[in-house]
Amino acid sequence: MRLQSFRIRNYKSIQDSGYCRLPDTDNVLVLAGQNESGKSSVLQALYDFERGEMREDAVCVTDSEPVYPIVECVYAIEKDENLVENIQEELDEFPDVYHEIFSKAGTVTFIRTFTAEDESELGFDSEFTKRIEAITPSVSVETADEGTAPEAESSTAPTEKVPASEIAEALFRYTPKVIFFDDFCDLLPDKILISDLKNKKTDARGYNAVKNIETLLKVDLTSLDSLSDATSAARQQKLNKMITANFNERWKQRIFEDNEYRIEIQHKQGKGQTPAPYLNFFVLTKEGEYLTPAQRSTGLRWFLSFYLELKAKSLDSDKLIILFDEPGLYLHSKAQNDIKGLFEELGLKDQIIYSTHSPYLIDTAKLNRVRLIVNDESAGTTVEKITTMKVPDQKDALKPIIDALGLEIAHGFTPVKKKNVILEGISDFNYFTAMKKLLGYNGDYCFVPSMGAPNVHLLMELCTGWGLEWLIAFDEDAAAKKAYGQIKKSFFDDKEEEAKEKIFFMEGLEGIEDAFTGGDLQLVESEAKFPEGTKKSQKVQEYGGKELFSRKFLEKVNEGAITKENISKTAQKNFEKAFHFIEVKFGSGDADGVVKEALDKAVASVLAKESAQTTPLVPKV
Repeated sequence: MRLQSFRIRNYKSIQDSGYCRLPDTDNVLVLAGQNESGKSSVLQALYDFERGEMREDAVCVTDSEPVYPIVECVYAIEKDENLVENIQEELDEFPDVYHEIFSKAGTVTFIRTFTAEDESELGFDSEFTKRIEAITPSVSVETADEGTAPEAESSTAPTEKVPASEIAEALFRYTPKVIFFDDFCDLLPDKILISDLKNKKTDARGYNAVKNIETLLKVDLTSLDSLSDATSAARQQKLNKMITANFNERWKQRIFEDNEYRIEIQHKQGKGQTPAPYLNFFVLTKEGEYLTPAQRSTGLRWFLSFYLELKAKSLDSDKLIILFDEPGLYLHSKAQNDIKGLFEELGLKDQIIYSTHSPYLIDTAKLNRVRLIVNDESAGTTVEKITTMKVPDQKDALKPIIDALGLEIAHGFTPVKKKNVILEGISDFNYFTAMKKLLGYNGDYCFVPSMGAPNVHLLMELCTGWGLEWLIAFDEDAAAKKAYGQIKKSFFDDKEEEAKEKIFFMEGLEGIEDAFTGGDLQLVESEAKFPEGTKKSQKVQEYGGKELFSRKFLEKVNEGAITKENISKTAQKNFEKAFHFIEVKFGSGDADGVVKEALDKAVASVLAKESAQTTPLVPKV
């Protein structure tokens, strides 16, 4: 099963988080927000859901009396799963009449309700529970009195109904295990006794970190104690190469250009103050300089231990849901990129959910992963999409996102690019990014999504104030026209010609999706229907919403599933106009002529291909 969405109620500052849906095609979810917004509470609630225990400070206290937490998690059933078999593995009795409910289920919703006695009850959602409880088992068990002849008539008794809560507990054991890293307290030690490992002395300093090395290398380090000196030395050398190679794949920081970090394990027989056999651990950056983990930076030591723990847990378990609260606080900004790389690797198998207010842990090419954690005085902590209009203070809530786009509020904005194309929202961002790639434009500018047409002027003002180049691309719906009118009046003294030098309209399109044909959009969702006369920008709402649909379009372009060859000439023409405007305005010298020449060649190529099949069209360029 795969976690699809969750909802948290009455947990600390969370009155009702609302439903947070995880990415459908990605195993990484980022909870972005400022300090004290409630990011940690969301993660803690999910972990308490897994454990069936709530932490002492979890209860939401109101003016009247305490109310106790309720956590709801929806799991999607994967194609190769058989819920009936899973339940039968756990329960002695599971009547056949229940099978149809579970064999056809596409999702299962578990709800854990906590109580004042620090206990919790796990069950299904009310609709699923009603379906189970409405069934009266018709399966019968044959019984016969002792001594009755085989041919004698036997009596029957109905099978007892299995409570929904009991079925829920049985099935819950097959959901991915949740593990939580809110801090890392078991760092790799400088030294550990062989006897502590043999006796499983879990409170020994660094015990878990050393066990993680054993899991990662698939070795029992205590076995070094029984080898000859020569054999032991050869074995240590082999292990050192393995752990070093693994670590350097993820830790990219270098003191000098070519050096790498080398991890060394040394077995010692023990003498003097430590007479018993032990293991020493070192981290080297140059030959002969043996520094213990404690002598290295906090960031390096933390990342090394963090890396070992995650890799070991991932190798040692089935699918996991791994929670992280503000990972990488000890690390330099560039080193935080290494954590992103590690998350990408882990996300191939496990689901990753982490909180952050660091822009270095937000991938601007994958903003579909990001959810905002906002805290409102009346509504408490909620989880929102970054396109939401519910956020009370958009600037503060979006700070991590804006910073990730290269805009550092505390020290003045520093954009990713000097040149910025401001768009209405995430959907526009996804489509423009995809079409730029498909149409082969390589201009050195970035797309910056706003929070809808009414808020475009905010990003425009920021760019203007900090001396950055900007353009705006609008749809031609009522909201965009109104926003354009306000910008023209406030910043261009109502001068149409000057405003049109900076602002482009996708003519005749009420939404960015209307730039495409129905056939183009069916490349994303083959079963989608776009009847003649309907607005595609409205119709896509029925297929997961504008944001999800546009993200799938971008993903298919990046994967090569959608190419220039199978996109309609209508869509190409609509976007060619926009990119022609952008490239000319951001160009220099004879950029206009260069771009027009490229556009003419592209149109000529299209016409040449079409002429072989149909009557040539006269293009408008």
